[in-house]
Amino acid sequence: MNNVKNILDSLLQPSPQNESWKIHLIKNWPIIIGNLHEKISLQKIHGNCLVLGVYDSSWMQELYLLSKLILKKINDHLDRPRIETLRFQCIESSAAQTLAHKNAHKNFIKNQPIKIDKTFRLQPDEVVALQKIQDPELSAALQNFLKKCQE
Repeated sequence: MNNVKNILDSLLQPSPQNESWKIHLIKNWPIIIGNLHEKISLQKIHGNCLVLGVYDSSWMQELYLLSKLILKKINDHLDRPRIETLRFQCIESSAAQTLAHKNAHKNFIKNQPIKIDKTFRLQPDEVVALQKIQDPELSAALQNFLKKCQE
């Protein structure tokens, strides 16, 4: 996190229009927003409007109802009130994306038929055991092992 702050300091020097409040807002976002930083993230500063990403769609309505309080809290941390509107958009956290990817992979594997070499026959209990294995490479390796055992 310190590296990001150092990079921001070096790359985003205050402009002649005195835009340093934006850097302050970005650096101190978790402190400004408090416990809500687990539910929302700062996505974009557009003039006097902040676009906030919401990780859980069920929080969208709740945050909208709290938007006046959130707006006041943000402006209280700035040198003067600069933000007039908040906009919320639903985004996925990296953990949610990883979980969705894993679930999609499991569903894909579950729908794939197990390929069985026709030169040998598996016993019914072996077929059942192989169907429980979700990793296709592991399943193929075990089938080859069973084939060698039968030879």
